[in-house]
Amino acid sequence: MNRSVLTEPSTYFWLRSGTGLRSIQELANVLPSLSQDEFSHHVNAEKNDFANWILHIFGEGRLAEQLRRCTARDELQSMLYNAIVRDDLQRRKDERSQRKQETEEAVVADPESFAAYHQKDAEKKDALADRFDAVSRRFIENAHPETPEDVEKSFETLEGRYRELRQRIAEARKAGKDPFIADLTLRPAIPKLSYARLTGERRDFEAVRLLLDETERELADALAANGPDARKEVDALVAGNAKAAKDGANVGRGGGA
Repeated sequence: MNRSVLTEPSTYFWLRSGTGLRSIQELANVLPSLSQDEFSHHVNAEKNDFANWILHIFGEGRLAEQLRRCTARDELQSMLYNAIVRDDLQRRKDERSQRKQETEEAVVADPESFAAYHQKDAEKKDALADRFDAVSRRFIENAHPETPEDVEKSFETLEGRYRELRQRIAEARKAGKDPFIADLTLRPAIPKLSYARLTGERRDFEAVRLLLDETERELADALAANGPDARKEVDALVAGNAKAAKDGANVGRGGGA
């Protein structure tokens, strides 16, 4: 998706209020603050100015076509954010592929050093995840001292799933798998869950369930990936180097004799 930030005012989207929008992200962010009158001025049964702008300025035909079917503000905003999230995930997948290639080269070059690095990196990610979890929990405890029993039950069930997935992701990482996308997908779970606990709305809890389901799928894909198991490769290479060194030493002793 085109994530450009425009610099030429003639290409901005100018709201009726006079505010100029420079990117698709800015459009998604500003939608909740628009009055219904201003929103309807730009999006109604006859036209969708936002879709036209995204098509003609950013060249995003598919996204524009999807937006043309939206006349409700929350639906349009959701579609924009989904497109942005999908784009972020794709870029992160591309970055992951690049890192994987670099990692494989590092394993071959120096397996023992890479084994230590891999373990340290896994511990660092787990520590960051624990810190994020602690901050989220403090927010939940301070913001929601009392909740109805049915809401609390849903909250505890989903929080239990979240913690189980966190543990499984950590175990997969330590086993040399690459659960990066699963980890990324899971991160918004606690803020979304706290929001669901605050509103008590079934649809908000359902959104968390769907997110956890998606994390399950991403984790399953990571565990079932046909690519090389980094931990096993490192262990094999380290063992191979040790054997080669031992054989070399034996040969040296034999030659000296």
